[in-house]
Amino acid sequence: MAIYVNRDKAKFYLSDAPEDKCFFMKDGTVLRNVYNLRDKLANTSQEEYNVYVSRINSDFANWVGGVFENSRLEKGLNKARTPKEARLYLDRNIQMLERNTR
Repeated sequence: MAIYVNRDKAKFYLSDAPEDKCFFMKDGTVLRNVYNLRDKLANTSQEEYNVYVSRINSDFANWVGGVFENSRLEKGLNKARTPKEARLYLDRNIQMLERNTR
């Protein structure tokens, strides 16, 4: 089922975070947007993922919800227990948002 988000909101969800709200990973990687997060998760081991995600907390979900106010993606990332699952939620959300920016 397709979800509609207005064009401006979709663009905001896909935009870069302000410099002071970027996600700074322990390996030095700086995530500025959901595209960066999706790309990083493609090369993230389960052990590295577990540094940021536990059963009760997901730093990635908190960042997406807090900075971009994307509650739909935040909920999906909170459910993800592996980098692959998180990337699937990101892929679906990004595809939907890109459709809504046209």
